[in-house]
Amino acid sequence: ASMFTALFMTRAVFDLGLYLGKLKSLRMYMFSWIKDTNYDFLGMKKVALGFSAVLIIVSLLTMGVRGRNALSIDFAGGTATGRLSYTEVGSMRLEALATGYLGSGVEVAGISPVVGRFHPADFVLLAGAVDAGCVAGGFTYMDQPELGLSYRLEARNRAGALTVNYRGDPEDAARPYHVGTVTLVAEHDDDGIDRAPRLLAEPGRTWVNGRLDGVDPAARFLRLANPDGPFDALAIGLHVTDPDGVRVADPDMNPFTSGDCTVDASCNARAIATTSLRYGRLEAGNVAGSEAAALTMPVRTTYYRNGAFVANDLDACTTLATSDLVLANASASDVRTGSIAIGGGSTTASIVNTPAHAGKVDVMFSAPGIGNTGYVDVLVDLDTATGADAPWLAFDWDNDPATPAQGPRARATFG
Repeated sequence: ASMFTALFMTRAVFDLGLYLGKLKSLRMYMFSWIKDTNYDFLGMKKVALGFSAVLIIVSLLTMGVRGRNALSIDFAGGTATGRLSYTEVGSMRLEALATGYLGSGVEVAGISPVVGRFHPADFVLLAGAVDAGCVAGGFTYMDQPELGLSYRLEARNRAGALTVNYRGDPEDAARPYHVGTVTLVAEHDDDGIDRAPRLLAEPGRTWVNGRLDGVDPAARFLRLANPDGPFDALAIGLHVTDPDGVRVADPDMNPFTSGDCTVDASCNARAIATTSLRYGRLEAGNVAGSEAAALTMPVRTTYYRNGAFVANDLDACTTLATSDLVLANASASDVRTGSIAIGGGSTTASIVNTPAHAGKVDVMFSAPGIGNTGYVDVLVDLDTATGADAPWLAFDWDNDPATPAQGPRARATFG
């Protein structure tokens, strides 16, 4: 109904009455309950304006609180409109069903084209750790396959809830959903050099119900032919490449830029943890003394720093056994029993510290006895198959790339 309709229909009814001769006279009556028809409308303008202002304010507040929901779901031109939300990922179809359409008792249904795809809002790093190979010292030697890596990444929606439909393997051609690929990044002290190519680790590939768990207890950081480091502030992080462009939440590192990437908002990865990597080697020194007393050969771990190898006082983890010592002299060779003849007597080797104490291992040789003079050459076997299983402490002592790195050699001389 409208004012136009009221006026038009009233005029039409009066014209029809006059045309038919039914309308002989027209009398106007006042409502009996209106006694006084003289009102001072202008005198009450302040009250009217105040009342109108209150109504306007209440309306604006209502719209502000309810927002777009103030209109709920409305029908305009036969189209239903409203605000819908979907908390999961993937694609879907919408089905509309009208029961008893226009009172006919007939059900009318329709199915939409594919809607989506819907993707996560971001990826959240829930937990992560990088465990050092030498826990007591808080560091790992380069090439030591004991760098423990673990983390959990979750795909979440805009409300911060887990999207359990996000699952699959990005390398699986038959996967039901295209998921993000996680790669590891590594940077030392924000220096802008990506050292990820030297990090050998399994980052985790398969998403299960919105989660990706990466666990690799045997990760390692490759050491180069030429010593470098130490990297005492090596940050290891995650970068996610997603087909929908979704990023990891709260990124705090960029291995390709130096300095703090949060300042210029250039961060593209999330740090798991920071750890310490050292280029190490085992060293041994010659020792000489009386055949009447035991001799202690210095054997200790070192690491490269500022152009030289220095004592690794943090090493409380390296272990050696007597069987890792290859003994030789003029009378015998390749002896691994720990005992070798010296003159008319013999000397027996024993490990002083195992594990190392402040980097010191040391080997003690018992006295062969007065008059039993001679020497013992020692090779510390660090090979995985035959020795101490610590190849990360071997070194190219002869500076010949054609020969493999070895453990240290030294001589103990009696007399």
